Amino acid sequence: MAPRPTIEVAHEDGEATPSPEAGRGWAFSQLVFNPGSFESVRAGFASYAREGETERDLRARVHSTVLADVERQVMALRALHAKLRDLDAGESFGEVMAKSRPG
Repeated sequence: MAPRPTIEVAHEDGEATPSPEAGRGWAFSQLVFNPGSFESVRAGFASYAREGETERDLRARVHSTVLADVERQVMALRALHAKLRDLDAGESFGEVMAKSRPG
């Protein structure tokens, strides 16, 4: 009779320890802004409550962070649109693309 092969355990789970954030409040917010057919700006943020921070303060901080990020991205998108208009002598980018199509 052939000897039975030994089975090696790849890893062993130790005792689970609680997360330092266990029981601490947290909030998540996400915002999507869609200014055009193929454009969108998206931001999301999650955070645990800081020491002494109320649920209301936490939500306000998370929402404020998301709003600031979306505003920054929208301003960058508007700057890109302005730059494209400057490059094509004032016409919209869509008009330039339409003129380049045969037909």
